[in-house]
Amino acid sequence: MAAEEPSLTEALRRQAVACRQLGSLQYADLIMDLIGDIERGGLTHELLHDRPEAPLRDALVLRYVAAVHRVVLRGDAPSLALRYPSAGGDGARIDLADFLAVVDAYRDEVVDALGRTVQTNEVGRCASIVPAIAHAAREHRMPLTMLEIGASGGLISNWDRYGYDCFGSTAGQQHSALQFTDNWDDPFDLSGITEVYTRAACDIAPLDVSDPEAQLRLLSFVWPDQHRRFKNLRAALSIAALERVQVDHSDAGEWLADTLPRRARGTLTIVFHSIVWQYLPRATKDRVREVLRDEGARCDAENPIAWIRLEPAGDHPDVRMTTWPAGDETVVALSSYHGAAVRRPVMPTPA
Repeated sequence: MAAEEPSLTEALRRQAVACRQLGSLQYADLIMDLIGDIERGGLTHELLHDRPEAPLRDALVLRYVAAVHRVVLRGDAPSLALRYPSAGGDGARIDLADFLAVVDAYRDEVVDALGRTVQTNEVGRCASIVPAIAHAAREHRMPLTMLEIGASGGLISNWDRYGYDCFGSTAGQQHSALQFTDNWDDPFDLSGITEVYTRAACDIAPLDVSDPEAQLRLLSFVWPDQHRRFKNLRAALSIAALERVQVDHSDAGEWLADTLPRRARGTLTIVFHSIVWQYLPRATKDRVREVLRDEGARCDAENPIAWIRLEPAGDHPDVRMTTWPAGDETVVALSSYHGAAVRRPVMPTPA
């Protein structure tokens, strides 16, 4: 049974805790101030309290603060820019009155943004899923067919065009503009990754990362006081300018039902996604599982499948991998939501 969706204020309170835990003190403080505005019946209450989206599952407050962040990044909110490090500000506490003044001035834009899906495309998550890709590649020793669902602008589908050094075990391109070197708390073996034979991706609302407006949208969802995430995203966008991944506009279940049966024989097909599952309708989740189950039952050693996903699991996300034809499931790693502190799962102590 699905967990009961919390109230609006409880959803914001949980998001504030998550922001603090993930290193964004600015957003943690701002969101707590927004709770006060809701409780007073202020502008935030007016805009958020009767929305059709689920406040926690659909990350309503992240849509809200990203809408304002977008105004700041394009230079239309100079008073807020003084505080936002992403716009050259000092990182001090964001004044609620200044924030609400921007919301009021750009109300139509904010309301429109509330109805649009979250678009993080957090490339740091590549560091979480690469150990699982390496594990599957070593097991099967085949070129890779990569299929990403919920791909946003396709930046994570470019994972092999970035560089990785995990306690001396390396992968990817060591001269890439985007390098991951300290995302892991434990050593993982990244050796044995084979070439990507082909890659494809889908999203219900794909972004064209060559479009400056789409780039601004992605940047707006990065929390303003998190410098490294901004640096990584900008590096990934520069790589995508040369190595763009086509992201099909499609429901994930229907896209997978069409794409997976046509995969190339003699390749290991990896279906993967990261912090996407919560946003998918139940029918889409059921369709994805059905397609994987049916194709997994039909595959053999010449066209194996691995399903790799970084998704919430209790207090933190984990990286799970199911492989066919065997159908075995493994928890490969634990992680943060942004691809930091990647570590080995705690194994149960034998009785």
